[in-house]
Amino acid sequence: MTLNTRNKLIMSFFILTILFIIIISTIISISLFTGHTVMPQNVSRLSDFLGDTLLTGYNFMSALLSAIICVIYSAVIICIIYINFEKTQSAEIIYFAMFLMGCMMEGNRILLLAYNIWATVSSIYIFMGRILFFGRMFSTLSLIFLVLLSIKQDAHQDAGRNSVIIAAAAGVFAWLIPIDTITVASNCSVRFGYEKSFIVISCLCFITSYFAMRAQSKALDSKQYKTASNGYISVVFGYLLLTQTDSIFILSLGILLLLIGTYLFLTNLHRYYKWM
Repeated sequence: MTLNTRNKLIMSFFILTILFIIIISTIISISLFTGHTVMPQNVSRLSDFLGDTLLTGYNFMSALLSAIICVIYSAVIICIIYINFEKTQSAEIIYFAMFLMGCMMEGNRILLLAYNIWATVSSIYIFMGRILFFGRMFSTLSLIFLVLLSIKQDAHQDAGRNSVIIAAAAGVFAWLIPIDTITVASNCSVRFGYEKSFIVISCLCFITSYFAMRAQSKALDSKQYKTASNGYISVVFGYLLLTQTDSIFILSLGILLLLIGTYLFLTNLHRYYKWM
């Protein structure tokens, strides 16, 4: 993938994100105005190990805000990437932009509020659930292969083909994953089959990728790449927390990890390629 092609794709994604924000805002505004926005009742938490205090107990607005933040974060960071990496050939940035595309799809959680989709429109609910899972799988695979496919020289040349493979794999998993149409998730989302297994396996893959990135930084003898790896693991867990947010504590921790990690990752990655 050439630098010019990559920049055009990133700009196209930024425009798509803005359109997505406009569409979501319009649908929710109409739903609110007509009185068809319904907040879920009797939700199911994925885990109750944090207890039920003011900070750790179920909080619907925290779940909703996490989805809104994911969408806004995607738009802002893709713009920052375009400005700062416009002339920088970096395979990692291609996969990070793909991660942002999957992160943007968390916005579908906001649409679940409109017209009581949880209870009244099961076919749309299932479709949106598959879109959500596609986004999470796409983001997960992009973050994993950001490290594994960027280690070799001239990795950017294969990025176009690899992105198609990642998207196809995410699509297959999203098509096959069972969707729970009975349980209403506390994270303003859709409950998937094997959800806990998916999260555990993702965490193991992320940790493996982190150590691979650390090993690569040692091979390159680069402090910038080493610091970027710390930013990488912070982004990973910040993103995971925001996808599962249903409390003030998890929301706050997720935002903190995501923002700090993004700053460390992008800043040091830019420094690394600047002085190569």
